[in-house]
Amino acid sequence: MMSKWLLSYVGAVVLVGAVTVVQNVWDLDKNAWASWAQAIGSAGAIGVAIYVAKSQILSEAAAREEASRTEAARTILSLQVMANELSRMCVLSFFQRQDPAQQIIYADAAGEFEAMANMFRDFPISVVAAEGRMFELLHLRRIALEMQQILSSDAELDGDQFVRRHRVRHDELHRSARRLSINLADAVEAIAPGKFTSQIAHHL
Repeated sequence: MMSKWLLSYVGAVVLVGAVTVVQNVWDLDKNAWASWAQAIGSAGAIGVAIYVAKSQILSEAAAREEASRTEAARTILSLQVMANELSRMCVLSFFQRQDPAQQIIYADAAGEFEAMANMFRDFPISVVAAEGRMFELLHLRRIALEMQQILSSDAELDGDQFVRRHRVRHDELHRSARRLSINLADAVEAIAPGKFTSQIAHHL
């Protein structure tokens, strides 16, 4: 987009050219010359002012749109990081439940999933809804709640028995959380290409 200085320069050149043409085509006296010069100058100044004002309005609108898209991408990125963490929790909580003798990862795994479900419940939904990602948000909360229920059940079973009983459903929930995390990562890139790439969570 042209700078204001360049627009002024172009306007001045056009004005001088127009005045010269008028002077050469019509044999004007001094007063007529002054009237024509004033009229052309006023018209040129108005045209330049309108163009500059319109350019500024478009530039400000583009800046507001860019800021809005950046904020939307940042919100969806937050949801993506949470989805990735949920997927990771599915794996680690079952690993811990299978072999309690190993290092404790979650002092209360079921409680961790409940806390995560509450975070999804309280997540600001205006941007999520505007970006068409309510399905992901609601499904992530359901996964967290179901994992909480699974880990709260069958306390009498040892690790291997517990895992055998719940492995199929656990694996389905883990895959769903992972898939939703990937979908949200793609959404972040679609909204603000390259701006948050390094912040997208990918670890297991």
